[in-house]
Amino acid sequence: MLWQLSLLVGVSVGSAAASSCWPQENFILIQPQSGCPDDNWVTGSVTNTLHKNSSFPEDLVNGTVNGEHVTTRFCAHSKDQKCDGTAGPANFPKGTYCLWEYEPKRRTRQRTEEICPVGFQWSWMNIDDINAHNANSHEGPGIPLAEYFSHSTVPYFCCRDDGEAKDAIELPTDKDFILLPTMAKKTCQEVKGMTVKKTSIYYSTSDEESNVHGAPTVPDSTPPEYSYDVVVNNWGRGMHLAICYYSQGPHVAKTNKLAEPPAAPAVAPVCWPKDDFVLLQAKSGCPSEGSWSGETRPLQPLLPSSSAWEPGTVRHIFGPKTNIPAVSASTSVNGVTTLKYCKHQGKRQPWSCNAQNSGTFGLGSYCFFLGSISDTGIFDHSCPAGFNYNWVVLDNIVAANETAESGGVPEGEYYHASIVYYTCCRNDGDVKIPINLPTKDPFILMPTMEGQKGCQAVNGMKVDYLNMFLDTGDMFFIPMLNNATWMANDYHVYNPAKGHWGPQMDFKICYYSAK
Repeated sequence: MLWQLSLLVGVSVGSAAASSCWPQENFILIQPQSGCPDDNWVTGSVTNTLHKNSSFPEDLVNGTVNGEHVTTRFCAHSKDQKCDGTAGPANFPKGTYCLWEYEPKRRTRQRTEEICPVGFQWSWMNIDDINAHNANSHEGPGIPLAEYFSHSTVPYFCCRDDGEAKDAIELPTDKDFILLPTMAKKTCQEVKGMTVKKTSIYYSTSDEESNVHGAPTVPDSTPPEYSYDVVVNNWGRGMHLAICYYSQGPHVAKTNKLAEPPAAPAVAPVCWPKDDFVLLQAKSGCPSEGSWSGETRPLQPLLPSSSAWEPGTVRHIFGPKTNIPAVSASTSVNGVTTLKYCKHQGKRQPWSCNAQNSGTFGLGSYCFFLGSISDTGIFDHSCPAGFNYNWVVLDNIVAANETAESGGVPEGEYYHASIVYYTCCRNDGDVKIPINLPTKDPFILMPTMEGQKGCQAVNGMKVDYLNMFLDTGDMFFIPMLNNATWMANDYHVYNPAKGHWGPQMDFKICYYSAK
């Protein structure tokens, strides 16, 4: 569940002079791009043989992807290693976070649950490798305790959940480091003097051994936070391993308020990101795109063949209580509901669009509809970078109705009884920290189901959090799909819920207009 889990959850918190020495314990951390916290830490690497679309947050994590071979690098700390800096505590402070388990002299799994640092409990997870042409390996002494097979890797972890994430703990702040959030809290532990960014590593795992391999005993605690694109038995395909990346930030007084958002760019972007995606259409129509000199519309209207935006419609048969917000171009008359969309195709952007005048889908918490299936043909790997695939079912009230679609509409499964819309969501940043998108025309995004359930801030735009009430059916003509990724649109509100779905859906939207 997570590459681009990436959530900015921390603020720098003032403290007295922090120690420069880590607790006198055995443990392992993922190695940042900046290197280990000190030169006397032991290093190592683990290479897994996975499917070819694994990925690291390359600006943060020291890992490499070479086709099927995925190498994660680590930094190992032993309880007896020397430190010339300011002495730290003997043990880790209370909180909610995980470490990789490490014992310099032990490589077997025997009684590993007894060697976690004081206050931590032992846990594990399964990373299922592909069996064909497997080349799993590990190098160096600084690697986690684990069961290293040719077909799967079962790393061991030490987790604790005896404190609140918001209560900042003291750890060395000299260099960047990476901890893991717990599955129980799914929140990054705050650390005094450090800013934290939540993101994820994507291991494109298999599911060939998901029902048979694991540690020999039930773990003492829940593992670090992870999710799968597709859950199969106990594990699944496509693992998103959440990480918390800590870096130095300015020292400010301790507060519950979030850090001040970055200033808006000097010139607002005039082009959308060069990606394929679909938005619900605002009342004013699809956005315009390209350079202009302040006029309300381009002097020469873009022809459909040269425009990146293509309007589209999908007709549903819902109940008569359906209520569409006035700011939306969609309509509903006695339940005959026409949902209107705007499909953006990156390859059809005007020539005037470039990196300098285009917006970005920055870190945040928001969703839109999937615009196209990638060349691989894999639905759940077709979202723009940083987004995770999901889906939502809109169930019509009668089976034999005349649903229809035309123009630029979301990718999905279009049936008479129901339509399964594919969506793309991210939840790797705070909704209050604005992203930069074009401000010339109104537009609609969707909030995420996870986390804050609010509208993502956009520089130069005001936003209204609105409800689109869809008087949907509950016939269950659509078989349940494979489990989607962990993020979803903020649509799971039914009156009442029925099984996985239900009648009468409250579908939340975020309407943006110029300030």
